[in-house]
Amino acid sequence: MACHLKDSESSEFSDSSETSGSLVYGFINTKLLVTLPLDYIQDTFNHTDLLSFFNNFDAVYRCLVYAYQADMSENEDEGLQMEAALLYGLLHARYVTTDAGLSHLKRMFLAKRFGTCIREGCKDCPLLPMGISSVPGISPLGGYCLCCQDVYLPIPTEGDRGDTIDGSFYGRSLPHLLLLRYPELRSKVLSTIGWMQNTDDSTHYTPDELRRDRMRLSGFRIKWDMVD
Repeated sequence: MACHLKDSESSEFSDSSETSGSLVYGFINTKLLVTLPLDYIQDTFNHTDLLSFFNNFDAVYRCLVYAYQADMSENEDEGLQMEAALLYGLLHARYVTTDAGLSHLKRMFLAKRFGTCIREGCKDCPLLPMGISSVPGISPLGGYCLCCQDVYLPIPTEGDRGDTIDGSFYGRSLPHLLLLRYPELRSKVLSTIGWMQNTDDSTHYTPDELRRDRMRLSGFRIKWDMVD
């Protein structure tokens, strides 16, 4: 579903992409992505199973590190920069599942960095980022609403557009994982916006607790009997 969303700016997450003409530098500084620590990018353990995505991983990796250190020429090969942006996105998908990544994502979510739901009854509920696939090139970045529990694709916001970010850079499991890490988050947000569940609404969804069978993590169905 295509939609147009409002966006709330926050000085805590300033966009510094204008400081460089590098395509990849501007990409990794978009306000729609969590900023990865350089040491996370340089940790070779985090590169596991990523080499197969690239013909020359070492060149792509160096391009990304140079861009991250703002030490890249604006004339750097555009194709290489695009591959470096993809590498950043693949690493990003892994980082946001860590405690540090989820904590940063929570702050971005509460700051409405990913826009708000367009449905009037959802009262500008902030959206959680997600993609409908964990495979690059399948879908743009989408937004998941805690109220109506629907997904909107893409989530274009003023200044940064969701259709410029691949949905796999967050993956399909991120909303569920964040809510599992912070179980009080949903009730806190819904209470803040004064949302009341309308069970007579034809678009009503059952509570999250009754939809556990649909939850997946990294593409795998969660076995709740083992978790509980």
